[in-house]
Amino acid sequence: MLTECLKMFLTGFSAGAGPCLLSCAPVLLPILTATVTAEQQGVTATVFFVTGRLTAYLVLGWFAGWSIRLLDLWQHSAFMPAVIKACAAALIIVIGVLIIIGRDFSYPFCDRFAKYFIDKNHKSMFILGILLGFAPCFPLLGILTYIAVKATSPWQGLVYAGCFGLGNMIVLLLLGVLSGRLVAGYKQKIRIGQKILTKVCGIFLILWGILLTFKI
Repeated sequence: MLTECLKMFLTGFSAGAGPCLLSCAPVLLPILTATVTAEQQGVTATVFFVTGRLTAYLVLGWFAGWSIRLLDLWQHSAFMPAVIKACAAALIIVIGVLIIIGRDFSYPFCDRFAKYFIDKNHKSMFILGILLGFAPCFPLLGILTYIAVKATSPWQGLVYAGCFGLGNMIVLLLLGVLSGRLVAGYKQKIRIGQKILTKVCGIFLILWGILLTFKI
């Protein structure tokens, strides 16, 4: 079992440095760039994001260890993955819109949303991590299929998925630390262009959310 856990961890690390990074970076980096004002804030937001992804992996790993039939239903179901992708896309678009609006909107309703999604975005980052973790991708489906074959119990499937998720988190955490440091340093030293950069990040998030919607 230790050998399988090590395999899962190394596979998670390689996937985190490859396809998982390519799918998460276009969402994570614009949010950090637009909302982070201090290095610690970027690290915290990234931790909540990857924790959400890990939570999704643990749930899927448990189901994979429990029944390969459930995994088969998940892979071939058209409804649930579509709903999850739609929710993730909607959340990304909402964050993008709020980033563009900023504090220019004086309506209390919009202000409360801005505080929740931007100023104190830990919960929204956690939810976004869960949604993107549940959204099916080829590396994840391959790992879950392997877990379903190898695991002899739900708990073993959960452990294997957890090892994969921990390896997967490393690159994203490093990305969050590096981007938080760079963005915080930029915003402290250079005031000109901050608003433009923030608007660009918001527009990018909206476009990425629309693209994710059309991939459903």
